[in-house]
Amino acid sequence: MRLRRFISCALATITLFSLTACAGGTNSSKGMSDVTVEQTEFTGSGNTDNKILVAYFSYFDNTDSEKINSKKYADSMASASVTVVDGKRYGNNDIVADIIKQQTGADVFSILTAQQYSPDYDDGIVEQARTDGQNKDKPELASHIVNIEQYNTIIILFPTWWYDMPMAMYTFFDEYDLSGKTIAPVATSGGSGLVDTVDTIKKLEPNATVTEGLAIYQTDVVNSGTAIAEWLGKVGIK
Repeated sequence: MRLRRFISCALATITLFSLTACAGGTNSSKGMSDVTVEQTEFTGSGNTDNKILVAYFSYFDNTDSEKINSKKYADSMASASVTVVDGKRYGNNDIVADIIKQQTGADVFSILTAQQYSPDYDDGIVEQARTDGQNKDKPELASHIVNIEQYNTIIILFPTWWYDMPMAMYTFFDEYDLSGKTIAPVATSGGSGLVDTVDTIKKLEPNATVTEGLAIYQTDVVNSGTAIAEWLGKVGIK
């Protein structure tokens, strides 16, 4: 995977920031781009012995990452949930998903919305996330898991947006019945942590076993391997 070499390298300069760190933006019409995503089906790795899935939502995967921009941060910075290392951008949750994959051998599934988010941080995604949450607007998804029944454990990974999960996560839970499965929540944030998301997931999936969650702060993403390993052991996944 493209991040594996990056994660294993010694990193000199890391610049990070999170969507929840500010409340900029006033024009929600700029929150979505005009780019639509082709519908795709995910069938997993084909390894029938693998019973763990990481299902993650990343702003980096749901916008034109090459065009992410922000007036509020340095030129090399441009997004909620983005890490910049030596001038190259990586999605925070893409990094965390890859670390979990390396530690567990899990399959990894990126939750994609049918319409991409705007790469404009200041007047786009920040306000869009706020208004989506206030209006309970659940976006249509473009990526779908064909055979989710093969997995016993679903590690759910998402950024905390305005003290909640992104609304795309609500669409995800609407789409799949995870009864009888173990759900393990992980949230990345700029300081708000998990807030009430674990309880929310319990309400959305009342017949699943929801473990203690793990909060990873933006400054810890790259070096989160030890915390992730400890948490996996604590909740019985590793």
